[in-house]
Amino acid sequence: LSFYPNLSSHAANAILQMWISMTGLAVAALAVPDTDDCVLFGEKQFFFANHAILICFPVWFLVTNKITMLPSSGKQEETHLGCFIKWSLLFSGALFSLFYFAVVSPLGIWSGLNLNYMLSPPPGADDIVYGPNYRIQSSLVVSITFVIMRFIALIGELLMRGFASLFSSLETTTTTEEKKRV
Repeated sequence: LSFYPNLSSHAANAILQMWISMTGLAVAALAVPDTDDCVLFGEKQFFFANHAILICFPVWFLVTNKITMLPSSGKQEETHLGCFIKWSLLFSGALFSLFYFAVVSPLGIWSGLNLNYMLSPPPGADDIVYGPNYRIQSSLVVSITFVIMRFIALIGELLMRGFASLFSSLETTTTTEEKKRV
């Protein structure tokens, strides 16, 4: 979005909607960091700064009301649940799986690098994903993470909008009372 600021609002919205769901992956990377292969100067600091920014950027868009996770007002037939499923499972989950199975896995096999753990599971993940089908299990865990993260962000947005409307109504009431006194 920074490198192509003239992106259409629909395309930018689609990217940010997907990014919100994928924020859970950055949270997991910060909660259980795997920095064993970070050996260059500043690489560990870059790892933490990069993942922190990956969390802050979509949160900033939500807090400043530049994006909403609620159904658009123009689409009367779209429900909250339909919008939630569309963006968390169908769009984010499907694109993530397609990208990692069709692009990252073959690229990892070709290069011999364990790109985003597509050749072997991350250290310490034996209790969640294991065995020869760990990629499929990992996709399921990631899809569940997308749903959970999107739900947390949606609740946060609803609470933020509720508090904003409460404070604006209190401000309106106070202004009306001050005008009556004058």
